[in-house]
This record gives sequence, structure tokens and C-alpha cells, in this order.
Amino acid sequence: MPSLECIIPEMGFEPMPDNPIITKEELEEFKKIALKEYGVKLTDEQAYEQGSALLNLFEHMIKQRIEEKRKRS
Repeated sequence: MPSLECIIPEMGFEPMPDNPIITKEELEEFKKIALKEYGVKLTDEQAYEQGSALLNLFEHMIKQRIEEKRKRS
């Protein structure tokens, strides 16, 4: 599958990688949820950027929680 180019390169967004952290199927599911829950139709690029940001946020929160538990042990 070819990489999807970002539609707003002047804002500094990079093209989607060939080996993304979000699969095409997950991307489509994320787009369906955004449309159903918020009435927003996302492009692949928007969904990838927002989905990646959400995953990064969760990763950060999980790492913080693990570190807090280690400090208490």
C-alpha cells in the first residue's frame, strides 16, 4: 500500500509512514467513530494525525502510571 501524502505540508505534517502504527482498518474505524459520535468526516490524513496523537497520549499516560507504581514499591 503506498503512503498517503499529507494535504497540508506547509503546517509541517509528514506523510504517513509505510509502516504506520495505525492499520488501514483501524483508520477506517476511527473515521466511522468520529462521524457517528461527532458528526465530523475526517480525511485519512486527519484521522491518522488525530489517531496517532491519541495513541501517543495514552502511551504517555500509561508510562506515567507505571513509573508512579514503581516509585511506590
